[in-house]
Amino acid sequence: MKVYLINRADIQVFCDGKRLRINREGGKEYVETDKTDGQPVTLRFLRKHELSRPFWWLYALLFWVLGVMGFFTPRYSKFPHSLDCLAHFTENKQVPLQFRFAHYLDETGQRTVPSVTELTGNAQTENPRYIPNNAAKRRRKIYLFCSWLGRILLLTAIAAVTIKIIVER
Repeated sequence: MKVYLINRADIQVFCDGKRLRINREGGKEYVETDKTDGQPVTLRFLRKHELSRPFWWLYALLFWVLGVMGFFTPRYSKFPHSLDCLAHFTENKQVPLQFRFAHYLDETGQRTVPSVTELTGNAQTENPRYIPNNAAKRRRKIYLFCSWLGRILLLTAIAAVTIKIIVER
């Protein structure tokens, strides 16, 4: 059965504890379960922000250095929310499912809108909302501050050494 994932972004899909491979077909992303018709299936949609992982500072520092002071590295997402959603359905090879993922909050920015909505098929979702991840939000601010501070200090040191070399000649 093909389960189409619309607007997936950085969400991983698991079935029975095994991560499913995301396939592409005609500009659409989908996963296929290895179940037979009539079997119950539980898919787990999981999203964690990069900065919520252990040793985040080590990875951030490594890529900051490799990316020439962070100028050539991708930016960390401003959306620090996490997702841990379950979708329950019965396998049916003839009827594909479609899930749409939303990546935004309501107008006030306080409540999350449903992050996973079912478009076609027959499935039940549990916990289809993003959970605020304050640690990732705080770590992103720390990273930005340290990144700019490091750039300023490094450029100041280079300028000081250059001036010293010029004066000594």
